[in-house]
Parts: sequence; structure tokens; C-alpha cells
Amino acid sequence: SSLTSVRLPENLISISLRTFQGCIKLTTIKASSFSTTTLVNKKPDGFKEILMKAGFSTSNPDEIIFDRHFMYQEQDLYYDWKNWARTRNMNDRFPLFNAAAMCLKWSHMKQIFTLNMPVVNEIDVLTGLP
Repeated sequence: SSLTSVRLPENLISISLRTFQGCIKLTTIKASSFSTTTLVNKKPDGFKEILMKAGFSTSNPDEIIFDRHFMYQEQDLYYDWKNWARTRNMNDRFPLFNAAAMCLKWSHMKQIFTLNMPVVNEIDVLTGLP
């Protein structure tokens, strides 16, 4: 492949470690989640390290909201929790509003709230509450 540089979409929620597999000439990855990064293709865990430093996690944030716990989890899929917490779902609701409506434990709510504190100034479209 002749891909040398790539810009990831701003609304990126998850990405696989295999996304750029085979892109041996890729040297630069640009994303809103992290500053422009020079990728060292000779380093097997290079992309993984970039994602981890940017705050990506192998934990799927939707598992908290929907109380799902998968026995088998894709270990090569990484999630951007910060971006997820700031993204409205198909019902135009932020994850924090869904969590509150489902009466999740504060320990789970706190994780979401910490990632998007300004959301408390928003109006929930389903309840009309701030």
C-alpha cells in the first residue's frame, strides 16, 4: 500500500488495531483525539501505544449504559470514551442522560459525567429536563 498519511474522522468512537495493517508506508496519523503522531511501523505495538496515550480503552462504553458484559471481548478494538461521552445517540440523547434515565449506579454515572461535565447545561430532548 502507498498510504503514508491519514486523518481520522472527528466523530471516531472506536478503531481496530488492524485498521492500518499492511500499510507499511504509513508514517503519520492525524486525529482530534490526539495530536499528529508519527507512527513507527517497525514497532509492533506502536499504534496501540498511540491509542492508549490518547485515552482509548478496550472497554466498550455501551456496556455500562446497556448493562452488557461480553464474555468474549475484541481485544484489538479500542474505544474513545471522551468522544463517546460527547456524542448524541440516535434518539438525540447524550450518554449521561441515558445513564440517568436507567438509574445507573453513581460509580458508572461518574465515569460518564467526568468525561463530559458541560452536558449538565444541556436539555434532554426526551424529558425536557436540564
